[in-house]
Amino acid sequence: MKKLISIFTFVFISFFSYCKDINVGDTISITANGISQQEITDAFKNSKFELESIEKENNGYLIKFKTFFPGKNELLIGNKKIIIDTKSVLTEKDKNIYDNLTDKSDTKLYNINFPYGVILSALFLILSAFYLLKSIRYKKSIKIPSPEQIFNENINNLNDSTWPFQLSMTIREYIDKKLNTHFVNGIYNVVPPLKNEDIDFLLFLDNYKFSGEEKNIKEKSIDTVKEIFNRIRGENNEI
Repeated sequence: MKKLISIFTFVFISFFSYCKDINVGDTISITANGISQQEITDAFKNSKFELESIEKENNGYLIKFKTFFPGKNELLIGNKKIIIDTKSVLTEKDKNIYDNLTDKSDTKLYNINFPYGVILSALFLILSAFYLLKSIRYKKSIKIPSPEQIFNENINNLNDSTWPFQLSMTIREYIDKKLNTHFVNGIYNVVPPLKNEDIDFLLFLDNYKFSGEEKNIKEKSIDTVKEIFNRIRGENNEI
C-alpha cells in the first residue's frame, strides 16, 4: 500500500497529508520543492526512515520512503520538520501469540509432579529381576558334581606311582562330605556305618604310601575303598 503526502513550498517546505493511517512498512510518497537532492539524501541518513527513491519532477522531487518503527517519527528536510505517526499492524492479541514463552515453568528441567521415584523404583526392580534370572540361569548351566561323581572320577584316574595317596585322599574326602567328619585332617573316629577295620585300613594305606614296598596290593585296596564307599552310600552293589 502506498501513502501519498505532498509537500508544497512557498519560501520553504510545507507539509500536507491526506492519508488517515500510515502503517509500518507502507511506502510513503511526498513531493518537495525548493530543496536539493543532496539535502534530501542527507535528511534520511540519521532518521528512522528508509529512503527508497528520489524522482525528478518539473517543480521538484518525488520522494518515496518507508519506516519500520511504530509511533511518531520525525524527519527533518532542510529546515522543515515532518512528523509521521506510523501505526503498528500487530494487535495486542498478535503480540501474545507466544505467551507460553513467558511461562517460567517452561525453563525448568524437571517437573515436581513427575513420578520420578516410582519410575526409578520400577527400573531398579526390573534390573534386579533381570540380574536374578541371569544368575539362576548361570547357576543352572554350571553343574556341580556330587560327592559320588567326584569319587568315581578320582577312582578312574589313579596314577600308578601315587595311587596310595590318591586312594586314601579320595575315600577320606568322601567320608568327610557324607559323615561331617575330619578324616582329611587325620582325625579318624569310628562313626557308623564305619567300622574299626576301616580305620585300620586307612592307617595301613597311609603307612603304605610312604613305605616304598613293592607289594602289588593296588587292586585289593581299591576294592576295599569301594566297599567302604558303598556302605556309606547305603548300597551293596559295586560302582
